[in-house]
Amino acid sequence: MIALDILTNGKKNNHLSCLKKIAAKADTLIIVSPFVTDDISKLIESMTTIKNITLYTTLQKYDDTAQKAIALYKFYEYCKGKSIDLLIKIDDNLHGKVYLFYDGIKPKGFMLTSGNFTENGMVNNHEYGLCVEDPDKQKEMADIIMSINTYDLSYTQLC
Repeated sequence: MIALDILTNGKKNNHLSCLKKIAAKADTLIIVSPFVTDDISKLIESMTTIKNITLYTTLQKYDDTAQKAIALYKFYEYCKGKSIDLLIKIDDNLHGKVYLFYDGIKPKGFMLTSGNFTENGMVNNHEYGLCVEDPDKQKEMADIIMSINTYDLSYTQLC
């Protein structure tokens, strides 16, 4: 049986609380979000067990390219200071939002949502999503994401 929680950004079941709950059991986070907050570290800082992050995002499709490049640079610096391995993958056709958690390679759960990885998307906006704890569905979702044609954005390129 698939364990599902319906998420809204109400007091009881907001997206950020779901992320934190799953993060407590994980060391790896895959973020899939075309928009990210200017200070990505604010959403990550309470997820102290996370040591590996892969971020799928856009860079050139919207009018925020310069601002996003600065935010990504700051996030690289934050991760370096916290000994978090960070890989940024760019998909300029990205619109979906998914957040997957692993302990090593063992799936711990994921969130499929309308919410971007921003404070508004995770807490304030009227967003809706599902928190899923099913290893087979997580593998299926991860396979879909990893089949997308992306390119890596390195720290050197951001500098």
